[in-house]
Amino acid sequence: MKHLWHNGSILELIFHPVLPLIAFLFFAITTLHHQISPLQSLPIENALLIFIFVNTIFWCVFNKPKLLSPWFYFLVVGFALSPLLTSFVQDDYLQVIFDSEYRTYLRMLLISPVLIYFLRDVKTQRLILSVVLISFTILGLIFLYRLFILGEVRSFDLRPELQIRHGDANFLGTFFAMIFPWAIFYGWNKQRSERLLSYTMAAFFIVCSLLTESRMAIISIAVTSIYFLITVLQGRQRLYGLLIFVLVGSFASLLVGERVLERFKGIDDKSNYDRTLTLVNGLKVFAASPIVGAGLHKTSESFFDNTESPPFRSEMKSLDVHNAFLKAFSDLGSIGGLLYFFIFISPWIVFIKTGDKRIQILKSSWIILFLCCLSVGVTYKDLIFLNIFLLIGVSESLKPSSHFRLKAL
Repeated sequence: MKHLWHNGSILELIFHPVLPLIAFLFFAITTLHHQISPLQSLPIENALLIFIFVNTIFWCVFNKPKLLSPWFYFLVVGFALSPLLTSFVQDDYLQVIFDSEYRTYLRMLLISPVLIYFLRDVKTQRLILSVVLISFTILGLIFLYRLFILGEVRSFDLRPELQIRHGDANFLGTFFAMIFPWAIFYGWNKQRSERLLSYTMAAFFIVCSLLTESRMAIISIAVTSIYFLITVLQGRQRLYGLLIFVLVGSFASLLVGERVLERFKGIDDKSNYDRTLTLVNGLKVFAASPIVGAGLHKTSESFFDNTESPPFRSEMKSLDVHNAFLKAFSDLGSIGGLLYFFIFISPWIVFIKTGDKRIQILKSSWIILFLCCLSVGVTYKDLIFLNIFLLIGVSESLKPSSHFRLKAL
């Protein structure tokens, strides 16, 4: 049987962990199974998660893989368990296990060792990144269809509000912004046709992000574009890069430029005032329970009490903390907050050991994510963790000392 495995047999193909892994990523990103009626009742992500585990066991039996650093398992397992600890201490009777968002990001945490392992090999990495970019492209098409055809917008400001998982405009703006550097990375130093396709995808993601009218997503794209032009492009490349960014920005401006300009002119509007109140609430909740926190998504329940804006005197709804890091600390205390913070910055442990110029492209994705997290509460979004794990795995493959290679799939 071992002979069959190492000779590229059908058995190897069937039990290779990458196949259910890329299927899982496809559905996690596109959420198509939640939008197609016959598939809505099927536990597709859970089933694929089981297949990933089973196939990984078979893979490990025959291949003896090199495990990741113990610190990574500590961070992932610790953050996976921290909501359970908080729920237990706060007498919530572990009700957090029924929280859909907890289960969603928990699945992404569970597959992270397998994902990072196969990202370290160039061949399987290429396959995984292809599926990720195609999946985000499909998500972008779904976004455009629901925005312009179905007209799924908020009634009070006409910004996108899709009836899908992660359908909030700020969430989508963050996702599309953080993924556009990956499209550039995918086509870097490739043949002209492949570069053209990849850079077109990057432009598509930027346009989708701008269409969400998320101010921080727009700021992060602008900042990262400048960083990209300075650190990655040289000579004539900078001129071409600047021209592309101007063309993409001009196209997006034709669609929503006036509305976006109005949002920046009204930077001191009620929306930003409410955001400030969410930060005040987050700090007060953290001060009240600094060790274990209030519980997953429990911080918002104290919004009116801590902001002195009772609902009968305010048009505001009970808002969540608009800062991913503060949200982690207020919900999960110092324990969960620190674990989240260290997971978030963990790609830099690999960045600083990598001299490859392409690492600057990956840093761009991290910078975008960091800036968006400062004003968007994307703490528990599975796609945020996906991006972090992509950064770790791909950066590992770029290290000078890395000779990590797997047999062809």
